[in-house]
Amino acid sequence: MPKNTRRALDAPKQKTDLSFFKSSLPYILLIVFLIAGKFLLSGIILPIKFGEVSHSFNLFNPGFAFILTAILIGLFWNSKKNPMIKSFAVSAKRSFAPYAVIACMSAFVQIMLFAGQNQTGFQSPIFLISKIFETQFLPFWAPFVGAFGGFLTGSVTISNIMFGNFLTTASFALGIASAKILALALVGGAAGNMIGLADILAAESVVGLKNKERAVLKGVIIPCLIYVALAGIIGMIIV
Repeated sequence: MPKNTRRALDAPKQKTDLSFFKSSLPYILLIVFLIAGKFLLSGIILPIKFGEVSHSFNLFNPGFAFILTAILIGLFWNSKKNPMIKSFAVSAKRSFAPYAVIACMSAFVQIMLFAGQNQTGFQSPIFLISKIFETQFLPFWAPFVGAFGGFLTGSVTISNIMFGNFLTTASFALGIASAKILALALVGGAAGNMIGLADILAAESVVGLKNKERAVLKGVIIPCLIYVALAGIIGMIIV
């Protein structure tokens, strides 16, 4: 805990003319957009191709729900566009540096995934790592692997893509149900979000901090390790 704590009771009291409905409207809209988008847009895929590079873009993106909610609430609360435009400008400026780092991290993940497709015959790092984890303690280490993926990428999804293949390969070699190992890795990946560099950078951009990654990591690494260790122990008992 920080030495100097601030409480809501210590803050100067400010009067507000916002009604309960007006205060709750952003959350109501966000929930509606997230649920509606999940059911109506998640099945719509747009193929994007630029030269030799192709990508499938899913119309459902939670980030769009946040942006749409912010625009509608800004228009609803205030007819003037200046505050909203200024807010978007500040957000865009703060997001540039974290976005650049996250883009490089995502590229690194792709390199690790496809490094085995080469003409030299060398195996990919993912395949080599899988050989290390072919032990009977794989259920214990699976959450740690997932947490490490969350640390590198800040995303459970990308962590699964990055390490799911070698965990499946290792589980088959040991005769262990791969579904249980992947479930343990998923738990670890969720816990790894608290130490995810991409998440920390994004949080720092929101509150206007810079170069505090080490301090944040020192504060959350112990709870994260305890979390994944307990998950690993439970995994050993179950498997």
